[in-house]
Amino acid sequence: MKKTLSKLFALILAAAFCFSAFACAGSDNKDQNGDTANTPDPNVDISAVYDELIATGNFPELAKVPAGQLMDNYGIDPEKLDDWVMAMPLNFYEDICEIAIFKAKDEGAADEIGKIMSSILKQNQKTSKDYSDPEQAKIIEPAEVVVNGNYCYLVVGRNYEDLMKIMHKYFG
Repeated sequence: MKKTLSKLFALILAAAFCFSAFACAGSDNKDQNGDTANTPDPNVDISAVYDELIATGNFPELAKVPAGQLMDNYGIDPEKLDDWVMAMPLNFYEDICEIAIFKAKDEGAADEIGKIMSSILKQNQKTSKDYSDPEQAKIIEPAEVVVNGNYCYLVVGRNYEDLMKIMHKYFG
């Protein structure tokens, strides 16, 4: 009798596990770390997100990158974008920070931009670790490029977790 109850309990437990596994399966997007991300609103106002990030006070004075420099300096084709904002510090040697938010025309372009930005980020993280003030290196260390649907973003700044709360509010 005890063996039968144990087998019955194991069968019920296995069924519950299978049910929960299928119930939780979905088609959500993944960020660069493989974490589940919600599909963002296709009408996010990128300029408003930028303004909200700046309002946190976690950035020094930034200069927006002109469209001509996207291709020349970063290899990002502006023709593949519906909207974007990218800003860098006026003095990168003193302040390691960056805001880059792209709305690509399609997911393939967003993935391409994500790869470009990831490569740039990795190089900047290595360079800052090797040559920067240790406090500045800590600012760029947790940064990651996130691709979700047609959006790709990278935010590097003080109080990274607070900045990511803003980004997740808009982009999942």
